Amino acid sequence: MNAENKIIITTVYDNNLDQAEFLDDWGFSCVIQHPKGNMIFDTGAKHQILKNNLKKLKIDPASIDYLVISHKHWDHKGGACWLLEQNPNISVYVPKTWTNHLEKSLPVPVNKIHRIKNHHRINDTFHLIVSKNFWINELVLSIKTSKGIVAVTGCSHTGILNIAKLTRHVMNEKIHVLLGGFHLLRSLKSSINTIISGLKNENIDFIAPCHCTGDVALALFKQEFSQKFLKNGIGSQHFFEV
Repeated sequence: MNAENKIIITTVYDNNLDQAEFLDDWGFSCVIQHPKGNMIFDTGAKHQILKNNLKKLKIDPASIDYLVISHKHWDHKGGACWLLEQNPNISVYVPKTWTNHLEKSLPVPVNKIHRIKNHHRINDTFHLIVSKNFWINELVLSIKTSKGIVAVTGCSHTGILNIAKLTRHVMNEKIHVLLGGFHLLRSLKSSINTIISGLKNENIDFIAPCHCTGDVALALFKQEFSQKFLKNGIGSQHFFEV
């Protein structure tokens, strides 16, 4: 793949280390480098760690066009203020919540922030899927590729199987890769196995869980998905065709 037809997704903040030279911490962030624009999805908890890892990965904040904050929790938005101070021209997308506290905390005018209430098309490549339950709205990123959708999720509070089904339904395409936090840290093994069975039925090509997935779930996913399991942690890079 040459630079014109490849997508690179790099995990830049996570509590799982892939390469030892980075700093790990509870939280999640990944950078999507795409010929049609670069995006950072979530920003972890601490800006110092985000700054360190971006620098080691040679990712310049000035190169980022879009910021998506998946939901309001501290471990996904902590580096956002620092990032926007480095590059105030980034287009910001956040889920619409009951209050605008999240938007007011960011160092850019509120009218420059897109509050996403319904599924939203950023461009012909990036789409945002709104996943809801009774207490939280969470944004899921859908990236169109030649082999299907790459779906990126921050913490999957609304259920990773629900998110996979919703994304497939809204986009009307199969999921090529499901990547991010699966929120199974405190789940029973029986519940995890039920979710694994459901995800297998979705005919997903690859999964790349991290962050809040939990060690037990990670081991089960690796065992059950085998060659379809992609190791994911700070420094992991995954390459896809446009």
